Amino acid sequence: MKNIIKFASIILLITFVFPLKVFSADNVGERNVYAVYSENFNGIKIFGNAETPAPESFDNAKVFPWYGPSFNDTNYIIDDDQIEGRVHWTLNATSWALWYGGAVTYVNGASAARTVDMSDYAGGTIEFYVKANTSSMFNLKVGFQVRKVGVDGNRMVGLTSFCSPSDVGAWKKVVINIDSLVTAADDLENVLAPFLYVSSNGAGDGPPYAFANGGIIKIDSIVWKKASGGSFNADLKNISDDTDATDITWDESALGQRWVASKQYLELDLDNMPDDSWGIQIYTANTDDSASPKYTGTLSTEMASGLVASSDTEKMLPMCWRITDKVLPYSGTNTGDDYDKTLEIGFNAGGIFDQGSFAAGDSGADEYYCWFAMKDSRMFDLGDPDIANGADYLRVWDAKGFHAAGGYDAYGKLNYWGMSARSMHDNMIKPRIYFGADFGQAMTPMTYQTNSIVIELFHE
Repeated sequence: MKNIIKFASIILLITFVFPLKVFSADNVGERNVYAVYSENFNGIKIFGNAETPAPESFDNAKVFPWYGPSFNDTNYIIDDDQIEGRVHWTLNATSWALWYGGAVTYVNGASAARTVDMSDYAGGTIEFYVKANTSSMFNLKVGFQVRKVGVDGNRMVGLTSFCSPSDVGAWKKVVINIDSLVTAADDLENVLAPFLYVSSNGAGDGPPYAFANGGIIKIDSIVWKKASGGSFNADLKNISDDTDATDITWDESALGQRWVASKQYLELDLDNMPDDSWGIQIYTANTDDSASPKYTGTLSTEMASGLVASSDTEKMLPMCWRITDKVLPYSGTNTGDDYDKTLEIGFNAGGIFDQGSFAAGDSGADEYYCWFAMKDSRMFDLGDPDIANGADYLRVWDAKGFHAAGGYDAYGKLNYWGMSARSMHDNMIKPRIYFGADFGQAMTPMTYQTNSIVIELFHE
């Protein structure tokens, strides 16, 4: 059994009675977990070399490689081998390379390099994962770069301080104490590149390292973390205009219909990483003494929890949820993989799906079960390992990304998807939870409600 430690919980009030984009501000200094490259945490906004960053932000950056003719540029790889989300960086040594390196460098405009004050992260850490196919690829130095009065300085440490030959072939977490790299009091006030990798510093620090022909090193989930602090927030908003809301509601048109989406969504903002096993789960606590109304009917793990009838607490309307990086309804091109994402809910014997996407021509949408039946905490004690505290079915978000749908993808992996930092130039990484309820069994006059939907950050 998993040992689940609750880290932060948010409880929502949801009531039913019968009678736009989130633009990002500067993240540096503001975020406890500041991403250099992450699909879960906000931070740097990476642009391609042909792109002009707009709007201007202290977080704007580009990847600048410095390499010999036998070394390949940094690649963004999507496959079934990453520690976070769906994308990682891969560096390939195609022969015995003499000298190479690269940096994620802050830019002003199209290419003008500039420095950023990162002194808020003093006492914190730089954390990332590496995976190499040969120990020679650990002959990298990593860290950050500063610029003072036009003079650049590298603040680095060798990967061999963290990785050994026995680590070849597996993801290895690297945690660097930021203060251990600082050599001058004003270093963190003048950071040019928050992530730097080189085979030699080019300034007499020994001969360049050699890398085996065919050597590959993968890098994923690069973050700066403050020494303490952080937060987890969930903001309830109206779908119609993105304004703040206090309740999740439906209108009278839902009466008698099957699955109907609510008029609100929940926007999640994670700026805390208790440890690598963090997760966010959702469930009701309708059978707790604090629930109002408290559900008194029977429960099984096969059923969905939801809205309780206040005048007959043995009756309950099932609820469902879905999480996405899109603002719904989303209009796609309806070609390739870019189909409409809607709030029209369909269902069949396999589960609950996006009826609008299916109608738009996505022939596989009726087997892509992006809506999950809501479960109750009392079900955790009923012996079903799939409906247990911390189980996959309850998770809306964890290090793998947001839980886009049930089942498995083409790689045989669970359907979690990260939110690429390269697409977050304007939008923050803030996945959204949408809610639905089945009003096919609703009776009138009757009030259905719950004050006990829990959104919980935990670690194992």
